[in-house]
Amino acid sequence: TRVLRCCVSLGRAKSSVGDRAEVANRIRSASRRRTRGDSVAAFAAMPLSDLENISLGFFCGFADCTLLQSTNYWKNAQQQGLPFTLNPAVLYRGYTVNVLQNGFCVMSQFFLAGQLKKAMTGGTDRELSNTEKIVSGVSAGAISSIVAGPMELIMIQQQVKGGGLFATAGEMVAAGPGTLFRGTTGMMFSEGLYAGGFLG
Repeated sequence: TRVLRCCVSLGRAKSSVGDRAEVANRIRSASRRRTRGDSVAAFAAMPLSDLENISLGFFCGFADCTLLQSTNYWKNAQQQGLPFTLNPAVLYRGYTVNVLQNGFCVMSQFFLAGQLKKAMTGGTDRELSNTEKIVSGVSAGAISSIVAGPMELIMIQQQVKGGGLFATAGEMVAAGPGTLFRGTTGMMFSEGLYAGGFLG
């Protein structure tokens, strides 16, 4: 009986030690996950440099334009009563200037939003309010459209008329500011809302 009791006590002691070790392992594992999570959150909260803003913005604009060029043509074609087509030579007509304008547009939105946020904080390390974030995004989108608007008009004219980039751009410039900046005000509203949504 004494031997049996000793075996039971020894088994309980080993079980208790094993349980404590398992609990300790779980605590250490949870601590490591929490530390990694905190590190990721801290990295994500770090403000981007001007070069990082520009690089990320241009890459996003390039990828966005490349993936959505065909849908952009279908939208413009339906608005202007042009026939539906799957011909890549038609779908990607005006692609070069569209990449340039979209890359510049998104790049400048990232950059301008970063500059506006710095101006709002006065260079201090503080979190912006939701209103400040939205205002900086909307402003960046509207300002970027001043250049991107005429570039998109050139792309649309290429899609409609099928001319070359430089020839079409020359025609738009020769026609004067009234033609070159046609639709830019509307683009300022749309890009302001767009940038306010994803940068705000």
